[in-house]
Amino acid sequence: MGFYDKVKVQAGDLLDKAVDTAAKNSDKITEGLDKAGDYVDKRTKGKYTDKIATGKVKAKQGLEKLESKNAAKPASPPARPESDAFGTSSPAPGPDDPEPTPPPMS
Repeated sequence: MGFYDKVKVQAGDLLDKAVDTAAKNSDKITEGLDKAGDYVDKRTKGKYTDKIATGKVKAKQGLEKLESKNAAKPASPPARPESDAFGTSSPAPGPDDPEPTPPPMS
């Protein structure tokens, strides 16, 4: 596995964690969106009320989309095959093979 592949895997893991965190804390995020929108509306003296309301609605819709994706996602991701020192994958041990067989010594 090359450097780029490792970075892609780590970025995917971070994205999954961010989506999980956002879905678990959606009520707090919604409350924060409302407070931020009200603050900006007050500071702009109502000049952009319609745009602020539209932004809040879009952000809440995005949050709902994340929640629905998180609910449809399986509880744990499938295990990735481990790679040896040469970058080749070896299959994970199965139920009949609880311990992996060590590679032959040369």
